[in-house]
Amino acid sequence: LDLTINGQSVGEAAWAAAFAGHFGVPIGMITGDDQLKAQVERELPPGFHYVMSKTGMAHECARLRPLADVRDEIRETAAAALADIEGLTVYRPKLPLTVTMRLRHWEGLEICEAIPTIERLDVNTLRFQAANVIEAQKCFVAINRLAPRP
Repeated sequence: LDLTINGQSVGEAAWAAAFAGHFGVPIGMITGDDQLKAQVERELPPGFHYVMSKTGMAHECARLRPLADVRDEIRETAAAALADIEGLTVYRPKLPLTVTMRLRHWEGLEICEAIPTIERLDVNTLRFQAANVIEAQKCFVAINRLAPRP
């Protein structure tokens, strides 16, 4: 899935941060693989803390860091994020949102066009506008439920 919010490519972490931002919750800490940090630095405002838990090697394959080390680093980093609460940023994309989803398949996407707010741009790309992140999440879930995976 390739996802954009207002023309900016975003990943799962930014999508979750936008959802949290709807409620005024700042981004305190993100954990993930060695590639995620660079991605979220491009997509999100500065101020969050990061813990690398693994190194990606291939699709669904990673070299994990020792669990005890990661657990200790998460504990320390979470404490640092809480101590820096004033420096944390709330991520709020400009409203209304324009969301584009390019799926890796095309089968079943015609059913998504039945939702009045959804426009099909090409064989595997859908776009919709949403007044806020909650509405966008509802469309996102509906598309993922209606469009079967091959």
